[in-house]
Amino acid sequence: MNLSKLRDGLQHYLQAGFHQSHGPLSELEQLIKALEQKDADLQERLTSESDPMRRRHLSIELTVTRLQHQKGLERRRELLDGQA
Repeated sequence: MNLSKLRDGLQHYLQAGFHQSHGPLSELEQLIKALEQKDADLQERLTSESDPMRRRHLSIELTVTRLQHQKGLERRRELLDGQA
């Protein structure tokens, strides 16, 4: 067997393991940041909205976004505790 083939195979294996162990956490971090941005946007839109029906809709959407954010933080904490 060629030494370069072994090296390339090992490098691919190591990179796959790295991405697998760090992938969900980095994706979760991106999701948490996106939810924080969405929260800020919804809060801004809610303060400037005068129509009661739209305010109610924005309020519900804001509540859902905050619950998703909280769930994401809890999941990140679980993943970090599992790595330690």
